[in-house]
Formats: sequence, structure tokens, C-alpha cells
Amino acid sequence: MPSLLHDIPVWVRSAGVQQVPLRQAVHCVLETIARTPRLRALLCMKGGILMALHYDSPRFTTDIDFSTPDSFTEEAEKETVALMSAVLPGVGETLGYDVECRLQGHKVRPNREGTRVNLTMNIGYALKGTPAHRRLAAGQSPFSLSIDFSFRERIPASEEVEIGEGGHLCVYGLTTLVAEKMRALLQQPLRNRYRRQDVFDLHYLLEQRSELSLPQWQREVLSDLRIKCEDRSVSLSADAIDDPAVAERAERDYDTLLAEVDGDVPPFHIAFERVRTYFHTLPWQ
Repeated sequence: MPSLLHDIPVWVRSAGVQQVPLRQAVHCVLETIARTPRLRALLCMKGGILMALHYDSPRFTTDIDFSTPDSFTEEAEKETVALMSAVLPGVGETLGYDVECRLQGHKVRPNREGTRVNLTMNIGYALKGTPAHRRLAAGQSPFSLSIDFSFRERIPASEEVEIGEGGHLCVYGLTTLVAEKMRALLQQPLRNRYRRQDVFDLHYLLEQRSELSLPQWQREVLSDLRIKCEDRSVSLSADAIDDPAVAERAERDYDTLLAEVDGDVPPFHIAFERVRTYFHTLPWQ
């Protein structure tokens, strides 16, 4: 299926009037990274925006997620923040949009000395000439989206996708995307998390990408899953998904996906059983 990353303006124009500025802001962020050699080399996109733009998922989120295998350093933090601050504000005009984006702040979690470190940036956006635009200039935009950079994450399979005129983005390959979402489901009890979106995303990918059922692809999914679980110290076995806590946590608030999905949401028991069955068919032997 064609990737919307090749022509993001089509995705922007397909939105309802209220959603257009947000999608324009997402486009500005992606173009900033695609046009900046250092950011492009450092970051690999994953998550809900990747699902929507590269895999044509009907689920949309306002968070833009990236990973890098590089370890976190304060120098990398300062460099990334400086580049986003310098390049992002002018991209909207370059793209012909009335929206302007600015970095409104950033946080490092859980701390700069941690083994697993995330850099989260708050990106404000507003249409020029509006009261919100004046607040944006003051660093207090009422409209914002989040960018999350996860450091020290191995990425077994990736793709380079062309966007815009001469820009490129690194994105998670299909097998690594599936493995990451499976690992997130298994990790729920360990981290006291609730990952209802991953069941929907996995069900969608399994229904839409028939190649995932081929033996070679299943071997690659399992290989990537082992890497992802090893990186996060998640126990992995052929029956790991049968832990009742995995399904119970994933089902919590699953019905709230109706507000995030443009279309039907399969019943949880059907979606989870599809994922569980696929997990069991991986070549564990």
C-alpha cells in the first residue's frame, strides 16, 4: 500500500477543518527532522503517527514518537533542542501553511543519569494573525503536540522514506513495529501500564499486512521481539501473552479508542484473540 509520508499534504487536506492546523503542525515537525541532517541521522520514527502515515491506520494520535540506538548525553539533548528551536519556526512558511510551530519547552525523563532516557518536547502551534499566535510567541500556546525521543533503543529493522523535496525519514520496519507493540503488551504488568492502543494496532496490521503470516516474516518478528524484550528486561516465552494481566490491562479503556479511530473498532476479545493466536504461531521451536 502507498505511504502517505510520500505526500503528507494529501493527508493534511483530508482532515476536517478543525484538524487541519494540527496536521499541518505534524507535517512541520516531520519536515524539520527530514531536512536537518543531524536529526535525520539520529532519529527513527515509530508509534501512532507512523501507523497513520506509513501504514494507513485509521487511528490518529497527537504524539510523535522516535527512537535512537544512541545513548543519552547532555550534549545530544542541547544539540537536539537547539536544532528544533532554530529550524522549526520557519518550516510552516516554507510549506505554504498559515500555521507556525515553536518549541515551548522540554523535559528529560526519568532523569539524565538513567539507563533509559526519554527527551520529551512540547511543540506549540497556531495560525498566524490569531490571538493564539500571540500566545505562541510568548511561549504559552493553547495548542500543542508532543514529540518523544527514546534513547538507547535497538532498531533491528528500519526503512528510509522520502518525504517532501529531498527530505528523508528513518522509520521502523514492519517487523520491528510489530515486535515493539508486542513487547509493550507483555511489559504492562512490569511497569504498571495500560496499553489498549497496541491491541488495536496489532490487529490492524495483522489484518492488513498478509506478509506477516509468511514463515520468513514470522521468524523476523520473533527475532526482533527477542531483542526488544531483552532491552527492557521483559521475560519472553511462547505462553507469555497468556498471562491474564496482559489482557486485563490492555482491555482497560479500550472502548475509548472510538474517539481516536476514524471507522470501526473491533471488539476487544476479537482483536486480542487475533493477536494472541499470531503470537502462538511464531516459530518458538
